[in-house]
Amino acid sequence: MGEIEQKKTITTADKIKFAGLLIFFVLIIIASIFAVRFIQGFGGGDDAVASLVQAIKDAGVFGILICLGIQFIQVVVAFIPGEVVQVAIGYVYGTAWGGLLTLLGALIGSIFIFYLVRKLGAPFVQGMLGKKESGKTGFVQKLLEDSKRLNATIFILYLIPGLPKDVFNYLVPLTEMRPANFFVLSTIARAPAIFASTFVAHAFSQGNYLGMAIVAVIFGGLGIIGIVFNEKIMTLVDRLLARLSHKKA
Repeated sequence: MGEIEQKKTITTADKIKFAGLLIFFVLIIIASIFAVRFIQGFGGGDDAVASLVQAIKDAGVFGILICLGIQFIQVVVAFIPGEVVQVAIGYVYGTAWGGLLTLLGALIGSIFIFYLVRKLGAPFVQGMLGKKESGKTGFVQKLLEDSKRLNATIFILYLIPGLPKDVFNYLVPLTEMRPANFFVLSTIARAPAIFASTFVAHAFSQGNYLGMAIVAVIFGGLGIIGIVFNEKIMTLVDRLLARLSHKKA
């Protein structure tokens, strides 16, 4: 992958835009720190969901900022399980609003990572992902090398539950993909799994256990398949898109 070329000149407008983005992200980070204070000892399972739900409710109208902050941290650092965040938000705000709020938080995190990686480059990505993800990183880099089918590849990889989207977020900016394409495609592709999570939480809160069970089994099963067979799935996606490209050529 080629190195990202830097602009020769930085205009005043560019500086103003950068300052605005910086202020915005600082506010999100402050909200994240505020949220973490309410969920110290954050763990897994039902206790984690209950703790986060209570933190959001206690914050009142500022619960929205907490949701955005927690989702931002989850996307950027990924030390909080994404499903826990999505279920908690869905429990408090319902399927539709909870899903939109979660998508917005994920989009903010993706924008932050994208431009940060574009500025700092591959060494920063290697430092963030570490040795644990090194094998996976090499495979995904190879998968993303074909710029002609990059849009389709990104959409499918973000659509399938259980694939390592935290790795994708850091590697896509190293490609030639346009920012707008990445933000739109990844957000749309994330939507089904996110709305499924918020629906499960809302259905549980409303006593709709049958609907909750059906959606949880379907998307939970897909998520498990995605986690266990992620490299095989990515290989299959690569081969499928390669064949489609050859047919169009």
